[in-house]
Amino acid sequence: MSKHIKAAFLVCPGYLPVDVIGAHTTLGFLPNTEVHLVWKNKEPVIGFPSYPTIPTTTVAECPDDLDVLCIGAIPGEVLADQETISFVQKHAANGCNMMGICGGALLLGAAGLLKGRKATSNFNTTAPLEKFGAIPVFTSEVVVDGNYYTAGPATGGIEAALLLISKLRGKQAAQFVELVSEYDPHPPFGCGNANTAPKHLVQQAAAMNKEQIEKDVAMAYDTFLRNKN
Repeated sequence: MSKHIKAAFLVCPGYLPVDVIGAHTTLGFLPNTEVHLVWKNKEPVIGFPSYPTIPTTTVAECPDDLDVLCIGAIPGEVLADQETISFVQKHAANGCNMMGICGGALLLGAAGLLKGRKATSNFNTTAPLEKFGAIPVFTSEVVVDGNYYTAGPATGGIEAALLLISKLRGKQAAQFVELVSEYDPHPPFGCGNANTAPKHLVQQAAAMNKEQIEKDVAMAYDTFLRNKN
């Protein structure tokens, strides 16, 4: 518990709070841990759906020696934002543990950080990760490749954070946080992933966000190519 941990969570207009709140809480439970909600400025942003958030730290102010940087799903315009890409690349180069939750994996891909790495995302976005040189893993579990932790939405952030606590503070600390947060999910309808849900529901869910995901992937890929060249 004596190791001081610095963790940052990217918040921006249109981000999905469900992907980062669990990780923020899980890491924040630990003593001797500082957490930062990071964006370009400290003006309030509205997460989706309708979740007002006040960033606590700017990109410029964020500590260089972060232990953890967590990124959830974000809109296409942020995937294409060079300042955000540079921020992520800088911390990756510093050896930070990188968390890409749900569509957050696209930002890691856009920044050129997933080349040759195993990675996952939500079931609609995992396959396109191959465009960024990643090795897509179709799973509902956290995928760990070195200091990169990728996972599906919502509970994926909690599970990735628990694995990181085990790495940074030891297994007993992770067990303690898992207990005090009573993390023991019981999906009431057994439809929490594409492998267990009825096929017609999977098709409906895929169709619902298909157009937006294709746009986001395209913007992220354009950013990837721009940085590659």
